[in-house]
Amino acid sequence: MKYSKEVLLKLAQFTQDDLDFIHNRRAYNRLGIAYQITFVKVHNRLPSQDPLEIIEELLAYVSIQLSINSGLIKEYSKRQPTISAHQSDIRTFLNLSRFNEVDSKIIEQYIFEQSCQLE
Repeated sequence: MKYSKEVLLKLAQFTQDDLDFIHNRRAYNRLGIAYQITFVKVHNRLPSQDPLEIIEELLAYVSIQLSINSGLIKEYSKRQPTISAHQSDIRTFLNLSRFNEVDSKIIEQYIFEQSCQLE
């Protein structure tokens, strides 16, 4: 997948809050959690966990920003419980919620109403 320079600068550039949240971890954990934050900001969802969904271009951009070797993602990928825990932390940090049955019903109702208007 190719990302434009504008998309990377707008969505994948770390803020100071991001960096504060990311730091104080081992290098491979900093890389992993930072990659997941970037993935969420670009794709509006968390990456799949098992195996960890890796997009090399995003990983490279993250590793350059943090000055961490992108190869360390292999070490991070070995610990699925850590990936899962980080995703929970990211949800809190970015103020995200899980898609649930209530959300599904709201979307279903919206689609139904829109389709009725098209008939």
